[in-house]
Amino acid sequence: QRFKDLGVDVFIGEASFLDQSTIKVDQHQLDFKKAVIATGARAAVPEIEGLEATGFLTNETIFSLTELPPRLAILGAGPIGCELAQTFAR
Repeated sequence: QRFKDLGVDVFIGEASFLDQSTIKVDQHQLDFKKAVIATGARAAVPEIEGLEATGFLTNETIFSLTELPPRLAILGAGPIGCELAQTFAR
């Protein structure tokens, strides 16, 4: 909604480029001068035996904690993992 309020046309769906200035989003064919591709992302949960039983958290669920855990391990050294490590270190 934020981008729509700024006058940006937002199309959500499956997209493919037809050429360098035309894209098809579902049944809509759109011509453009400039396009932003925002694919979104979700945390990848590794296949670690026993992980499901631990009550693990992701970057989307960790901020629902109401108190700090006595111990915390962060898996992942990408930007999100580093941000979370820095947040909980402070």
